[in-house]
Amino acid sequence: MPKLVLLLIWSMIIIFGCGGTEVIEVEEPPSHKMEEPEPAPSPTLVGDKAKLRELADRNVVSADEVITLSNRMLQEDIAIGLDDQTLDTLEKVLLTSLPQCGKDSQAVMQRNLGITYYYNKQYRKAQQVLQCANETNPRDARTHYYLACLFNHQAKLSAAKGHQIKAKRQQKRAQIEIDAARKIDPGNPLYRKTLSLSGE
Repeated sequence: MPKLVLLLIWSMIIIFGCGGTEVIEVEEPPSHKMEEPEPAPSPTLVGDKAKLRELADRNVVSADEVITLSNRMLQEDIAIGLDDQTLDTLEKVLLTSLPQCGKDSQAVMQRNLGITYYYNKQYRKAQQVLQCANETNPRDARTHYYLACLFNHQAKLSAAKGHQIKAKRQQKRAQIEIDAARKIDPGNPLYRKTLSLSGE
């Protein structure tokens, strides 16, 4: 029997803890996912931003310099992450150099200005400038691609407002533009993307 009493006391000590000892509860970290830090900009992008600021401070800039820099910065995977200030500076540089460029460079400058407006969510300006670029050079696949993106964006807005007929018309225009881009540059995977009302 004494063994049974000892076993009982020992079980109670284990279950209820020793008298006089304070139980400290440890808070667990929140269960929600921690946000991952944004990746640091590439050294190339940092250098390009510095070059862009330098060009913005000049009154006269070479069209070739602006085209090379803007082509690099407006690659879709880079342009999508550009901040408003960089896009505004890029717009300023393109607008400053556009009147100074020759006819050969004009369509590219207009296209890049239109793409800048697109990523800066100035869709009306983007469409006007991209259509001018398309009139100047109808064989530029990127111009057609961004016109397709714009018409697709308009179609989504129209569909959200319940304007289905207008949305279908805009979607048809988007399809015409993306088909033109694919025909001009069939090997470019960017132009193989499917544009739909549910998402790009």
